[in-house]
Amino acid sequence: GATPTEAQSALMPSAPSVASAACAREQLQAGRRELRQRYSADGNALHMLRQHRLLVDRILKSLWTQADLPGSLALAGVGGYGRGELFPYSDVDLLVLLPNEPDAGLKGKLEASYAFGLYLFNNQLILTMRWINLNVAKTNHF
Repeated sequence: GATPTEAQSALMPSAPSVASAACAREQLQAGRRELRQRYSADGNALHMLRQHRLLVDRILKSLWTQADLPGSLALAGVGGYGRGELFPYSDVDLLVLLPNEPDAGLKGKLEASYAFGLYLFNNQLILTMRWINLNVAKTNHF
């Protein structure tokens, strides 16, 4: 498997690998610390869960945008993350939709991205990939 540095480099090829990995992880940790402090002050659990999802959204959107992946792929949150209620120590469940089964090169990039995600989210990332054959046979309706 890829090391976090190798995986991060594959996910964000234009950025310095070690610094970028550390920066993304620190953003996540700092955001979570702030959310814990707010929750301790106001006790509003629903607000904290939604804000946690938004924090993860911002980080994932940034990484997905910077990734060298085809535009035909889609990243979707599922589970509690997809519902907008991400508990602080919950897994981040993601679904990658592809138009076709990935070739070896794309599969390698996705695996490297997943390895970086495991590092970033402290082994609390679940990634599922599904592909759809878009060449659906046409039928005639009379």
